[in-house]
Amino acid sequence: MIAPYCRSVECCILVFSLAENDTGDSSIETLDMWLKFFRDNETPGEAPVVLIGNKVDIVDEKSRSVSKKELNLWCSRNNIEAYFEVSAKDGTNVEETIEEIAKISCIYHSQAEQYCVHYEYYLSVFRKEDNLMFNNLKKRRSDGLFKLENMQYHFPKIKNIDNGFLDAVGIDLGTTRCYAAVKRKNGIESIALENTGNRLLSSYVSFDENHVKCGEVVTNRMQFYEKSTVFDSKRIIGKLYTFIDADNSWQFSITKYFNRAKIGIISPDGKTSKFPEEISAALLKHVKIKCEEIQGKELNETVITVPAMFDEIQNEATYAAAMLAGWKKIHLLPEPVAAAFAYFIDKPIPSNSKLFLFDLGGGTSFLILELEIIGRSGDPYLGGRDFDNILIEYFREQLLSQYGVTVAESKKYKLMMECQEIKHNLSSRNEDKLAVDDYDLTKVNDYIPITRQQFETLAENLLMLIKSNITAALENAGVKLDEINKVLYVGGGSRMPIIKDLLLHETFPNAEHCYEQNPDEVVAVGAAYYSYHLPSFKTNENRCSVI
Repeated sequence: MIAPYCRSVECCILVFSLAENDTGDSSIETLDMWLKFFRDNETPGEAPVVLIGNKVDIVDEKSRSVSKKELNLWCSRNNIEAYFEVSAKDGTNVEETIEEIAKISCIYHSQAEQYCVHYEYYLSVFRKEDNLMFNNLKKRRSDGLFKLENMQYHFPKIKNIDNGFLDAVGIDLGTTRCYAAVKRKNGIESIALENTGNRLLSSYVSFDENHVKCGEVVTNRMQFYEKSTVFDSKRIIGKLYTFIDADNSWQFSITKYFNRAKIGIISPDGKTSKFPEEISAALLKHVKIKCEEIQGKELNETVITVPAMFDEIQNEATYAAAMLAGWKKIHLLPEPVAAAFAYFIDKPIPSNSKLFLFDLGGGTSFLILELEIIGRSGDPYLGGRDFDNILIEYFREQLLSQYGVTVAESKKYKLMMECQEIKHNLSSRNEDKLAVDDYDLTKVNDYIPITRQQFETLAENLLMLIKSNITAALENAGVKLDEINKVLYVGGGSRMPIIKDLLLHETFPNAEHCYEQNPDEVVAVGAAYYSYHLPSFKTNENRCSVI
């Protein structure tokens, strides 16, 4: 058994020979010994373990010291993160293994409080390239991630987007939808992220085939592959297992891996699990590919928005996801700041203005000119999905009481998608309806209607919760309601008349209310503007102090 190891806060790598040898120490018992030594000696128990088997001198299965089946069982029994077989002699599978270990290390590092490598002697046993890989991974993180501690932001003095040599990419990595904007000839524009030309990308990721899929191709097939599909990763990323509240709509499972959470799904190879960072990485990689298709070149730098309520671990986990997606230079920007950029990049803000930004998806945030976030409050579990759930429960009850129909598991996601559409329609219509024959084929031409007034009555408790969040944001900032000069609307949920009425008539009647034509896209557009002006921030005395 050859068992040197690289040990850090993030990862332990055990390497052994698969070939029989004269010493007789190539055995499961020896693996147990090394694993116990690792876990008993000054290393956090949550650090992942990777096992690598060296196939040098393996002629056939008979010359193996331990079968692959035995090793897979041992890994499963001992919570081993991954098992790889390589050949150090001819390089077989070495680079692929290095990439996978880098990914695992990157994900775990996003939740580690420090980065340190112990036992330099054992680390030096590995190839020099491997040593450089881990050092570079550490350096890339420290060079690229700017902590969101300073809360002040500055606007550029002019809206100048004439530099043809500068790229700008802004990404709104949303809980339910993603948007992206880039610099084009005519300025900053949001781009199509779906092959159908749709600019929104549903934040749904499926593993029902060997290649990962995202967006509407996933949502259109949810009723067939719900156990292979993951969504809401933004509600999970960067959180410890004990702090995750599972949603009733999740068909995937949340499992505890030490103190972290993994997402259990069904793939073509059977049951497997993914980290939330891997789900977000799949979305960010899809966005990267689409941006590069539009621009016709490789893009390496981006500004990705995060909720103002994200803590440092959640921010670092988002950064790790972006690294896994292939972005090389990553900047994180609070969503409220990005939205304010989109609103005011081409218009002056009066002195001493106090702005209140309302984002239904991410909660509420309060900003003041510079821009400095002086108060923030929100609920990470309060968003458009909660209004969808109200409609889902309403139609479930109506289907059961009027028609005796219980919504089947295979139809659950169809109901969820139709309720989202009805919610959107009620923003511009006074009434909409649900077709009953989608859930009972014998009820052709039967419909269950719902009016906007009914919907608003059902949503009264949510409105009370939103009002309490607004009050908390203002109290945290030490600002009174009548001191707010402008209210900015962000997110598709802000289109709902019930929300506009709450803010315009009940809460801020004396403020100027600013509506964008596409409130869903303002965060991505603002992030792209910010991305474009980064060089001026870096060279100007009043540069943005943090991103």
